[in-house]
Amino acid sequence: MRDVNDLATRFGTANEHGKVILDLRSIGYDKLLGGGTLQKPIVVHVAKVSATAKQKIELAGGDIVLNEEISSK
Repeated sequence: MRDVNDLATRFGTANEHGKVILDLRSIGYDKLLGGGTLQKPIVVHVAKVSATAKQKIELAGGDIVLNEEISSK
């Protein structure tokens, strides 16, 4: 999570709800860990997420989309 704010600025795209969408899989990350803090709500697409990272993202108003959720749609 320490780099998520920077990655969201560099690689994220804004959606219609004002959240930044960040696909970590597309830039080579497969797991999001929970160190650091978020500065804005982010929707993160990732294969795996720690419980701490999930909690921090949801508390900041963001969401997690796991690979399993994407592939089942």
